[in-house]
Amino acid sequence: MKYLPTLLNHTLLPVIALIFGFTLISSYQVETLFWLQEKNWLPYPLLGISALIASQFNQSRYFYACLLWLLVFTSIDSPTLLAQPFPPGTLMLMLCGASSLLIWQKDKSLRLSNFIFTSALILGVAAALAWVLNADFLTALPIYQQSSKEYVVLMPVLAQHFSLLEICLYALFFVSALVRTFVSPNLSHSLLAVSMASVLIIDTNFSLLLLAFAADLFALFTLTVVLLNSHKMAFKDELTEIASRRALMHFSQSLFSHYTVVMADVDHFKSFNDKYGHDVGDQVLKMVAQQLNRVGKGGKAFRYGGEEFTLIFPGKSPEQVIETVDALRESIAQYPLVIRQPDRPKRKPKAGAQAKPTKPTSSRKTVNVTMSFGVAVKNKQNSFDQAMKQADVALYKAKKAGRNNVKTA
Repeated sequence: MKYLPTLLNHTLLPVIALIFGFTLISSYQVETLFWLQEKNWLPYPLLGISALIASQFNQSRYFYACLLWLLVFTSIDSPTLLAQPFPPGTLMLMLCGASSLLIWQKDKSLRLSNFIFTSALILGVAAALAWVLNADFLTALPIYQQSSKEYVVLMPVLAQHFSLLEICLYALFFVSALVRTFVSPNLSHSLLAVSMASVLIIDTNFSLLLLAFAADLFALFTLTVVLLNSHKMAFKDELTEIASRRALMHFSQSLFSHYTVVMADVDHFKSFNDKYGHDVGDQVLKMVAQQLNRVGKGGKAFRYGGEEFTLIFPGKSPEQVIETVDALRESIAQYPLVIRQPDRPKRKPKAGAQAKPTKPTSSRKTVNVTMSFGVAVKNKQNSFDQAMKQADVALYKAKKAGRNNVKTA
C-alpha cells in the first residue's frame, strides 16, 4: 500500500508535462506552430543550460540525455552541419534506445574515464541499432515477412508509420523503461521514460517544430527535476530519509515566535554500535527515524546529527505535546528490532572444501532500543538557538534520571 503513493508521487510531474504539452499543440495548433517557428532556436540554449546544470550537480544521466537530444535536434535541424546519414525516424529510434540505456545506469561523476566509457556505450548502442535497421537478412527471413503481413492487418495505423522491426524495438525500449520506473520509482526514471514516449509520439507524425517543442519541454523539466533532486540531497538525510539538520535551520526561520523544541537521543548508542556493528547501528537509526516521523500534534522530525534527533511542534506549548512525546518514547521502547546474525565464515571456503561445523545459534535476535527526550519552549523571550540549548539541558536531565524518559526545561 505504501508503494502506490510513492509511484504516483514520482511519476505525476513528467506525465502531466507530456499531457500538457501535446494537449497544447492539439488545442492551439496554429498559434503553437507560429510561436515555434519564431523560436526554433530555443532548444539549443535550453538543452545546453540543462546539460551544464546537470553536470554541476553530478547528475550524469541528464547530462548525457540533454546532449543526445541536442545532437538529434541539430542533426535534423541542420543536416549539413553534422552530415548525418540517417533519416529522422532512425535518429529518433536511436535517441529512444540510448535513453533506455541511461535509465538503467546510475548517476556518476563526469570524470574523463566515465565520460569516455558512457559515450562509447551510447555510440555502441546507436551503431548496433543502425546496423539492425539496415540489415537486409532480417527482413528477408520468412518468419519476418509473415509477421509483417499480420502486423499490417492487426495494426494498420502503426503500420503506416513504422515497420514491424521498428515497432518491436520501440516496444522493447519502452517496456524496459517502464520496468525500471516501476521497480525503482523516482523522478529521474519517470522523466526519461516519459521522454521516450514523447519520442514515439513525435516519430508517429514527424515534424521538426514538434521535435523542437518536445526538446524545449524536456530541457525545462530536466532543470526542474535536477533542482528537485538537488534539494532532496541538500535537505534530506541520506541514511534515515527524514529532514536533515540543514532543513531544520531553514524550517526554524519560517516559524512564528511560539513553538516547542524537542531534542531526542538514542540511549547507549555507542555501546550498541560497538556490540552489534555499524550496520545494525544504521538499522537502529532508520527505525527510530521512521517512528519519530510519525509523530502527531503537527510535529516535524529532523535528524540533528549522529544519534540525535529534533522535533519541532509549531504553535504548541510543552504542556500540549508532552503526552505525545511520551507516547512516542514508549512506542520506540516497545518496538521489537530484529537483528539478523547469519553464521558466515570470515573467508570464502575453497572449491570442494567442506565448511567447518558451527555451533547452532539463532539467526534472528530481537532487541529493544530506548530514547531520552528533552523539551523546551521557543517564545518571544528567547531565540531558536537558546531554545535548542534549553532542550539539550532537559535532555541531559533525562539521561541523568536513568534514560528512557522525557524531561522539560
